[in-house]
Amino acid sequence: MYKPEYCPNIFLNHDITMEEVKRAVDKAKLNKTSRIEGFSNEALKSPKLLEVLFHLFKNCFEHNVIPSVWLKSIIKPPKTDPRVLLNYWH
Repeated sequence: MYKPEYCPNIFLNHDITMEEVKRAVDKAKLNKTSRIEGFSNEALKSPKLLEVLFHLFKNCFEHNVIPSVWLKSIIKPPKTDPRVLLNYWH
């Protein structure tokens, strides 16, 4: 019996594919860099790095774990009114 809040979804309950990873990376904005990892979005499009990302994400889904660095965030000061909390982003 399924829990009421659980609804099986055949589109979400399948193994991640290399094509999904490639599509996600292709959507990343150019000339941007992750502050923590230091990789540019252009570098992520490298075929070798795409393969590494694919295996990393596949492992995350299979074992239900994520790298601890993904739990960190950098809060940037707003370019507009600093008194408005919704102007902050990470």
